[in-house]
Amino acid sequence: MNIETIKRISRRPFVLGGLLLTLTSLARARSPGQPPANATAAAEADSLTGSWESRSRNPAYNGQLTLRMTLRQHGDSVAGTVVLEYRDQASEAPTDVAGTVHDGKLTLGSRFNVLQLEGVMKSGRLQTRITPGEGQSANSFSATFTRVR
Repeated sequence: MNIETIKRISRRPFVLGGLLLTLTSLARARSPGQPPANATAAAEADSLTGSWESRSRNPAYNGQLTLRMTLRQHGDSVAGTVVLEYRDQASEAPTDVAGTVHDGKLTLGSRFNVLQLEGVMKSGRLQTRITPGEGQSANSFSATFTRVR
């Protein structure tokens, strides 16, 4: 199997636990034997792995909705949990999320479409748009996450 076949296969979507996912890209084009330039430093700088927190100004919650997110990134794939807190108390059990990073854009979804999250990194912060439920864009809101660890 050549590298082009692997790249093509890695982009095919599949369903896992109700989520539509794609495999991570397995290779980047480079000369044989040549290591990627600054691969370790770039991976650490671009990684979403860690704990994130946002205090949203969603009017429905009078600005007291806190979102805590723990993410783990492997290549282009991202998975983790989101916990919604109201007045610093968990309003529900953590929600598992999974998705991808493509062209600098993070897209996460939860099982049964409890929530969808799209975002981009800007100045060390993760700026997102969160949509609770499937197709409920009228109820979506913005949240800016800061890495806490």
